[in-house]
Amino acid sequence: MEPEAAKPLLLLQLEEARQASAPFVKARLYQQLAAGYAALANDDLGYTAQAHNAQENHAYWIGRAGDWKQAAQIQDELVQAHLRHLGPGAPATLRCRYNHANSIGMAGNHSEAANLFERLLTDYKRLNGLSGKDTILTLRAYAIWTGIAGNPAKAVRLLEQAINRLLHGHRPDDTMELKNILEVRALHAQWTGKAGNSRQAAWLYEQLTTYSSHLLGPAHDLTIRTRIGQSLFSKVWRRFPSSGIERCCVQGLSGSRFGVVMRAVGRGRGRGQGRPEMVVLVRG
Repeated sequence: MEPEAAKPLLLLQLEEARQASAPFVKARLYQQLAAGYAALANDDLGYTAQAHNAQENHAYWIGRAGDWKQAAQIQDELVQAHLRHLGPGAPATLRCRYNHANSIGMAGNHSEAANLFERLLTDYKRLNGLSGKDTILTLRAYAIWTGIAGNPAKAVRLLEQAINRLLHGHRPDDTMELKNILEVRALHAQWTGKAGNSRQAAWLYEQLTTYSSHLLGPAHDLTIRTRIGQSLFSKVWRRFPSSGIERCCVQGLSGSRFGVVMRAVGRGRGRGQGRPEMVVLVRG
């Protein structure tokens, strides 16, 4: 089929993929869309890029459907394709490396995910500087997977770096920037508690609850999560004031209550033909 004749059909398929709700359905539709664009690609870089975008979305929704190992395999192939077509410093290549590292972690290889994010962070620092948006996003992901891999104290130190860099470039009138700072501070509080300092975590959450309630409202998701975090870590600290017992108790917290506190990094809707969500899920 000629490109001009195929374009309306591909646009319809794209809209169908965007409108679908079930992850496995979206994965299948994006896979079909990727095949359609790839059939037209040849040496056309525009169609090649669209095929890669559809493949990225296919990988993302495969992961959301529960198969993060397959998602990681698809993303690894995409990284190699981006390196061939675009080079190592291209934004699409770096973004795909981010998604691949995240899928590796979600598939259960937490230490490897942390290592991949560490290497990606080095490249983002070189290309975008210490305070670049993607640099800080990658630093945050590196901290989270470092903590999940078993080093919560290092995760706390990395998140402190992220907070300092966010504050360095902070614009007081930017609401989204303020929310991002609060999200990273919430992660810092979480991992402070996971590292064994429940008293400090409870205090950090108390401050965050005040800020979030004032800036975002008392019913906002982040405000509710910080209030839950404050309550949980306050109970742990008051019940087990000894640091050794406290550490065991905090590391042993699991289940739905702690899961509510630990779930906040990147959620949202798929972006269809554009950049897929870069999701980091923290599980207690």
